[in-house]
Amino acid sequence: FGAEQLSQFADLCPKAEEVMAFIRYDCDAALRRCVQVWSSSLKTLTIHVSAPSPEDPQAFPNTTSSVLSFPLVELREIGMPYPLLTPSTMKFLPSVEKLQFRGEYPHGMELAKLIGNGELPRLRDLNVFFNSDYKVPIDDRLEREIANEIRRVCKERDIYVVDILSRNDDFGRPRVYDHSKFRPDSPDNDWRESRWTPA
Repeated sequence: FGAEQLSQFADLCPKAEEVMAFIRYDCDAALRRCVQVWSSSLKTLTIHVSAPSPEDPQAFPNTTSSVLSFPLVELREIGMPYPLLTPSTMKFLPSVEKLQFRGEYPHGMELAKLIGNGELPRLRDLNVFFNSDYKVPIDDRLEREIANEIRRVCKERDIYVVDILSRNDDFGRPRVYDHSKFRPDSPDNDWRESRWTPA
């Protein structure tokens, strides 16, 4: 979806309850309008950002901001990357039970603090991954610190967590989807060879 298509979608389906969409990186304003239109009905929202191409480089404009600015009391599930969603705007998700979030390292401790303070009182399932765009070097020590703190506050609240370090460990079931093999520095990764190259 581009911005114009998103706006048309909201006009055609003003009472949408479940939405999953692939959008361009420059659609935050259009998505914000959609969320406003759907605010009284939306129960599930999953937003994926389109893969890079010559016409659509893999980067959010510097002006991109969160699409949430008011409570979405009916929303039960949400999956969305930063900067379309931020920990500071998750306070507008009082009924969310399932959260999938892709952000940067500083968001990890911020999210842990948010959960620890009870800002997501109904959360039961959390899937998180930080440094998702590899904007900074991978820091395994920091990732472990973030994972331990998020798991600590989630364990106290009986919230199931899947993160970059999830395996058969003390925290329960094995990883559902192992993102680590797609990292640029992983020996299992053929990302450099398989990504798009100009003709």
